[in-house]
Amino acid sequence: MPNSGSDLGIILKEFFAEIEKDSRLQTSLIAMKFKCKIDFTNTDSLKKSLALSNDEILAIIVIYSAQDKTLADYLLNKLIEMFHFMKGANLTPRYNKKITDLMYYAQGDGDFKPDDFYKNYYTEDLIFYAKNFEEQGENKNYELTIEPRNLKYLQD
Repeated sequence: MPNSGSDLGIILKEFFAEIEKDSRLQTSLIAMKFKCKIDFTNTDSLKKSLALSNDEILAIIVIYSAQDKTLADYLLNKLIEMFHFMKGANLTPRYNKKITDLMYYAQGDGDFKPDDFYKNYYTEDLIFYAKNFEEQGENKNYELTIEPRNLKYLQD
Protein backbone atom coordinates (compact mmCIF):
# COMPACT_ATOMS: atom_id res chain seq x y z
CA MET A 1 0.00 0.00 0.00
CA PRO A 2 1.60 3.30 -1.05
CA ASN A 3 2.25 5.84 1.67
CA SER A 4 2.04 8.99 -0.47
CA GLY A 5 0.13 10.36 -3.42
CA SER A 6 3.35 10.73 -5.40
CA ASP A 7 4.20 7.05 -4.82
CA LEU A 8 0.70 6.08 -5.96
CA GLY A 9 1.24 8.10 -9.14
CA ILE A 10 4.62 6.45 -9.76
CA ILE A 11 3.17 2.96 -9.27
CA LEU A 12 0.27 3.56 -11.63
CA LYS A 13 2.39 5.27 -14.30
CA GLU A 14 5.12 2.62 -14.27
CA PHE A 15 2.68 -0.29 -14.10
CA PHE A 16 0.60 0.97 -17.02
CA ALA A 17 3.78 1.54 -19.06
CA GLU A 18 4.94 -2.02 -18.31
CA ILE A 19 1.55 -3.48 -19.25
CA GLU A 20 1.88 -1.83 -22.66
CA LYS A 21 5.27 -3.48 -23.26
CA ASP A 22 4.81 -6.92 -21.71
CA SER A 23 2.37 -9.28 -23.45
CA ARG A 24 2.68 -11.89 -20.68
CA LEU A 25 1.76 -9.26 -18.13
CA GLN A 26 -1.27 -8.37 -20.28
CA THR A 27 -2.33 -12.04 -20.20
CA SER A 28 -1.74 -12.26 -16.44
CA LEU A 29 -3.86 -9.23 -15.59
CA ILE A 30 -7.67 -9.41 -15.69
CA ALA A 31 -8.56 -6.06 -14.11
CA MET A 32 -7.48 -3.52 -11.56
CA LYS A 33 -9.03 -0.78 -9.50
CA PHE A 34 -7.69 1.92 -7.26
CA LYS A 35 -9.07 4.31 -4.69
CA CYS A 36 -8.82 7.96 -5.67
CA LYS A 37 -9.83 9.97 -2.61
CA ILE A 38 -7.09 9.29 -0.08
CA ASP A 39 -5.66 11.47 2.67
CA PHE A 40 -1.91 10.77 2.83
CA THR A 41 -1.22 13.50 5.47
CA ASN A 42 -0.19 10.96 8.12
CA THR A 43 -0.80 7.32 9.07
CA ASP A 44 -3.98 8.10 11.03
CA SER A 45 -5.51 10.11 8.19
CA LEU A 46 -4.53 7.39 5.71
CA LYS A 47 -6.16 4.71 7.89
CA LYS A 48 -9.28 6.83 8.24
CA SER A 49 -9.62 7.38 4.49
CA LEU A 50 -9.26 3.61 3.85
CA ALA A 51 -11.29 2.26 6.77
CA LEU A 52 -14.71 0.72 6.59
CA SER A 53 -17.22 1.32 9.38
CA ASN A 54 -15.83 -1.72 11.24
CA ASP A 55 -12.24 -0.36 11.01
CA GLU A 56 -11.16 -2.89 8.38
CA ILE A 57 -8.67 -1.35 5.95
CA LEU A 58 -9.33 -1.39 2.20
CA ALA A 59 -6.50 -1.62 -0.30
CA ILE A 60 -5.56 1.43 -2.37
CA ILE A 61 -4.80 -0.60 -5.50
CA VAL A 62 -6.39 -3.98 -6.25
CA ILE A 63 -5.07 -6.08 -9.12
CA TYR A 64 -7.00 -9.12 -10.32
CA SER A 65 -4.90 -11.86 -11.88
CA ALA A 66 -5.95 -14.55 -14.30
CA GLN A 67 -7.17 -17.70 -12.52
CA ASP A 68 -4.01 -19.55 -13.37
CA LYS A 69 -1.22 -20.09 -10.84
CA THR A 70 1.58 -19.60 -13.37
CA LEU A 71 0.16 -16.29 -14.58
CA ALA A 72 -0.63 -15.11 -11.04
CA ASP A 73 2.93 -15.99 -9.97
CA TYR A 74 4.29 -14.06 -12.95
CA LEU A 75 2.20 -11.00 -12.09
CA LEU A 76 3.25 -11.05 -8.43
CA ASN A 77 6.94 -11.45 -9.24
CA LYS A 78 6.76 -8.69 -11.84
CA LEU A 79 5.26 -6.35 -9.25
CA ILE A 80 7.98 -7.25 -6.73
CA GLU A 81 10.70 -6.63 -9.33
CA MET A 82 9.20 -3.30 -10.31
CA PHE A 83 8.45 -1.89 -6.86
CA HIS A 84 10.66 -3.67 -4.30
CA PHE A 85 12.54 -0.44 -3.63
CA MET A 86 9.42 1.51 -2.70
CA LYS A 87 8.50 1.89 0.96
CA GLY A 88 4.85 1.27 1.69
CA ALA A 89 2.48 2.43 4.40
CA ASN A 90 2.68 -0.93 6.21
CA LEU A 91 -1.10 -1.11 6.58
CA THR A 92 -2.49 -4.57 5.92
CA PRO A 93 -5.75 -4.55 3.97
CA ARG A 94 -8.49 -6.79 5.33
CA TYR A 95 -8.03 -10.52 4.70
CA ASN A 96 -4.62 -10.15 3.02
CA LYS A 97 -1.22 -11.77 3.39
CA LYS A 98 1.76 -9.44 3.63
CA ILE A 99 4.55 -9.62 1.06
CA THR A 100 6.21 -6.26 1.76
CA ASP A 101 4.94 -3.13 3.51
CA LEU A 102 3.73 -2.06 0.04
CA MET A 103 2.28 -5.34 -1.31
CA TYR A 104 -0.27 -7.86 -0.02
CA TYR A 105 -2.38 -10.56 -1.63
CA ALA A 106 -5.48 -12.69 -1.08
CA GLN A 107 -8.06 -14.83 -2.85
CA GLY A 108 -11.73 -14.03 -3.21
CA ASP A 109 -13.95 -11.06 -2.52
CA GLY A 110 -13.47 -9.46 0.89
CA ASP A 111 -17.08 -8.29 0.97
CA PHE A 112 -18.31 -11.88 1.20
CA LYS A 113 -15.70 -13.31 3.56
CA PRO A 114 -17.28 -12.37 6.92
CA ASP A 115 -20.71 -13.67 5.88
CA ASP A 116 -21.51 -16.91 7.74
CA PHE A 117 -22.64 -18.58 4.51
CA TYR A 118 -19.25 -18.03 2.83
CA LYS A 119 -16.95 -18.56 5.83
CA ASN A 120 -16.72 -22.29 5.09
CA TYR A 121 -15.22 -21.52 1.70
CA TYR A 122 -12.14 -19.81 3.12
CA THR A 123 -9.24 -20.69 5.38
CA GLU A 124 -9.63 -19.71 9.03
CA ASP A 125 -7.83 -16.38 8.47
CA LEU A 126 -10.15 -15.67 5.50
CA ILE A 127 -7.19 -15.09 3.16
CA PHE A 128 -7.31 -18.15 0.88
CA TYR A 129 -9.95 -20.52 -0.44
CA ALA A 130 -10.51 -23.53 1.79
CA LYS A 131 -9.64 -27.03 0.63
CA ASN A 132 -13.30 -28.09 0.58
CA PHE A 133 -14.05 -25.26 -1.88
CA GLU A 134 -11.41 -26.60 -4.25
CA GLU A 135 -12.78 -30.14 -3.92
CA GLN A 136 -16.16 -28.89 -5.12
CA GLY A 137 -14.49 -27.92 -8.40
CA GLU A 138 -14.66 -24.21 -7.73
CA ASN A 139 -11.65 -21.92 -7.38
CA LYS A 140 -8.23 -23.33 -6.66
CA ASN A 141 -6.56 -22.61 -3.35
CA TYR A 142 -3.00 -21.77 -4.11
CA GLU A 143 -0.49 -19.58 -2.45
CA LEU A 144 1.63 -17.73 -4.93
CA THR A 145 5.28 -18.57 -5.39
CA ILE A 146 7.86 -15.85 -5.07
CA GLU A 147 10.86 -16.56 -7.25
CA PRO A 148 14.15 -17.08 -5.38
CA ARG A 149 15.68 -13.91 -6.86
CA ASN A 150 12.86 -11.89 -5.23
CA LEU A 151 12.94 -13.51 -1.78
CA LYS A 152 15.48 -10.95 -0.55
CA TYR A 153 12.79 -8.26 -0.83
CA LEU A 154 10.30 -9.94 1.50
CA GLN A 155 9.57 -8.47 4.88
CA ASP A 156 8.17 -10.08 8.02
